[in-house]
Amino acid sequence: MTAKVSATAVRKGDAISIKAEVKNADTAPKARLRVVLTEDWVRYKGGNGIRYHRNVVRAMPGGADGFGGDPKGFEKDYTIDLAKLRTDLAKSLDDFATKNDVTFPSAQRPMRLEDLHVVRVPAERRHGRGARDDARAGPRREVNPQTMPPSPRTS
Repeated sequence: MTAKVSATAVRKGDAISIKAEVKNADTAPKARLRVVLTEDWVRYKGGNGIRYHRNVVRAMPGGADGFGGDPKGFEKDYTIDLAKLRTDLAKSLDDFATKNDVTFPSAQRPMRLEDLHVVRVPAERRHGRGARDDARAGPRREVNPQTMPPSPRTS
């Protein structure tokens, strides 16, 4: 029997509710699932001269290790508050600059948080904790981008 992976995402105002589920995980007992919130594109001229950056990771609810490990299957619900996320991302950039004595090419903080997608990334942990995951374990899948309309644009 093949493991079944599903996820849904719904945006209401500044909140994104995500539900991810894996069924019949006994075929891959070390299966893990990562959930990633990405922004379609960001306009920011970095030190390398590139102005447009695609598929920018904005959040990984559940962390880099994801969740899973139960052979019967597993599910997880997440809620992402975009206002808090915007504040946390700006603070993270400021902290990085202070800690590493770095000055960014621009004081601009590109935090549109529009055109968002939830991506599920199945993977199987093949080695001990901290080891690299096998990229062949599963392809990247976008989840219901139609249910997450972009915020009204302000120009």
